[in-house]
Amino acid sequence: MAGRVLTAAQAIVPAERVTEYLAAARAHAVTIRRNGEHFWLFRHPAAPGRFLEFHERASGAARARVALPATYDAEADVVWEEVPLEER
Repeated sequence: MAGRVLTAAQAIVPAERVTEYLAAARAHAVTIRRNGEHFWLFRHPAAPGRFLEFHERASGAARARVALPATYDAEADVVWEEVPLEER
């Protein structure tokens, strides 16, 4: 399989650990960017401790999972495969 892959996970973070979670997420994003990977983080507008994490990388690259103070949904480890939309 060639191309890029994406993981998407919902993270629930206890209110008292949000600052720690955000610091770890920032450090993780900086680290993986050096390898051509991307990490995006979104916060639920009505639930401050609820986040969506997206990690995009080359297919076959080992996933660098950061130890964050969060509880993850059941599909957090599903690896979504890129679907090329342009003709090759």
